[in-house]
Amino acid sequence: MSSGVGVLVAAGLRGRRRAGLIATFLVLVLAAIAITAGLVVVGQGAPLLDDAADDADVAHLVLYGDSDALSAAAQDSAVIAWSGPFDAVDGLELVIGDETVPIRSTALDSPDIAVNHPPSRSGRWAESEREIVLDYSLSVDLAIDVGDTVTLQLADREVAFTVAGTAVDFTDCLYPQCEPGRAWVTQAGFDRFDAGARAYSVAYLRFDDPAEA
Repeated sequence: MSSGVGVLVAAGLRGRRRAGLIATFLVLVLAAIAITAGLVVVGQGAPLLDDAADDADVAHLVLYGDSDALSAAAQDSAVIAWSGPFDAVDGLELVIGDETVPIRSTALDSPDIAVNHPPSRSGRWAESEREIVLDYSLSVDLAIDVGDTVTLQLADREVAFTVAGTAVDFTDCLYPQCEPGRAWVTQAGFDRFDAGARAYSVAYLRFDDPAEA
């Protein structure tokens, strides 16, 4: 009797062990499939991202600071094209319910600039002082659509804008992997921030050899 029970117990353990091995095998197979699929997506996506960046004439170097200093730096003989300087400001906060999201805004009356022009994703470019264009990754992450109203705070000042469109900013990795979120307004819209000493200039430079940056 005891030997029979022992055989049954051993058989049960072997059965469970076999089931465990099968389950483990299936998990490994699924993991391998997921990794392979991920590598395929990355392999396909990276060239597409590179192509989009090339179409935007993405900047090899982004300079921040004094407007005159940036203009002087852009005269370097290694620079083959540049755009700017444009007014910009950090420290803005986009109000989302009870929370805020850090924002950098740049004054750009037209996206048709020689270097680092932001490719449009939806809507159109801002045309008035009360319109704003959001970085596409920011709008997707925060579920903000074209036509929505957003409020930006700077210190104690609140400024409302209507979202005219979305575009892609290639100067950094995309939100929310990188902060702050990016946005563009017209020069007249930028003046509504009354940024004062908080404002600075930004310029985008390209080189014949990117290593020259």
